[in-house]
Amino acid sequence: MPNFISDTVTAQNLAASKSGSMVADAALTSGSIRFLQGKLTVPAGTAIADTFEIVKVPAGAIIIPAFSSILGASAGALSTLAIGFTGDTSAISSALAVSTAGIKHMTASNVGSYKNTTRRSLIATLAGGAMTATVVLYFNIAYSVAE
Repeated sequence: MPNFISDTVTAQNLAASKSGSMVADAALTSGSIRFLQGKLTVPAGTAIADTFEIVKVPAGAIIIPAFSSILGASAGALSTLAIGFTGDTSAISSALAVSTAGIKHMTASNVGSYKNTTRRSLIATLAGGAMTATVVLYFNIAYSVAE
């Protein structure tokens, strides 16, 4: 029966063979989980393709979509949000329905996690339909860093 090795272990084995005890991308296997929290009060006059700057993400942060969410009231019939960055607007989550109240867990557009290499803004891009003015959405973004 064959034994299979994950991509992470393959990278760690390669790093260890080159430098002894070094572990490649330690943040993928260790480190504390931290949260960025952003509050968005929906402005009047939103339309499809509008973007909302939510929070600044530090360089080196590895965002963990499985632990990230949006909490709020119904933001408007058919409203969905893509969560990502300029140039990759659905890097963290795509078509996240915010048309009903409650906690909406983000889904990874890429497998597993997203490593942010520079400090930049996390943005939400509106799709599906306009959002209702004055609705408040709370964004909880989980991330880790190498320690």
